[in-house]
Amino acid sequence: MSNILANTALKAGLNHKLKEFGEIKHLDLDAKNRSVVLSVNLVGETVSIDLTVKYRIEKTETGVYFVPEKVECSRQWITLAADKLLGSKAARIEIPAAIASIAVKFLEA
Repeated sequence: MSNILANTALKAGLNHKLKEFGEIKHLDLDAKNRSVVLSVNLVGETVSIDLTVKYRIEKTETGVYFVPEKVECSRQWITLAADKLLGSKAARIEIPAAIASIAVKFLEA
């Protein structure tokens, strides 16, 4: 699967999960540097926001998780809120078992 296909699949999956909050307009996955760059149109906002998310993949006996480690955003309050929230286990996003092996290949390239 090419990087374009991985970006498209990830964007579609996230848009489906986050549709009540807005829409991802641009997504660029950089697995080598373990980062995702996004441009998002949020509900109620007139200007899109830009985010860079540094991540790691956590594999446990119970599953595989996408774990954001650092978020930088064009809105300072979001960057500050993310810094406070990222220390909690709630920040872990479970990758469904059905796609975990494929997803890990692209997230850990």
